[in-house]
Amino acid sequence: MTRRTITIEVDIPGTPAGSKSEAASEHDERYADLANSVWMALQAGSFPFSVTPDAKADTAQLNSRWDGYTANNTVIW
Repeated sequence: MTRRTITIEVDIPGTPAGSKSEAASEHDERYADLANSVWMALQAGSFPFSVTPDAKADTAQLNSRWDGYTANNTVIW
């Protein structure tokens, strides 16, 4: 196997709330949705991969957003 890299850059309106913020901003939620979507698209493949959030990302907010997708049975992967 040969390891390859894909870089995706997006301009998201607004600013990150920061890791000390109690609530994610709309910017953080949109970033989390994009990062989680990339993860799900790659998950459908049959090869190992990793998705690395950028330095501004708060992993707790990413995980919280992920958990929220299925909290009310509104999204089924």
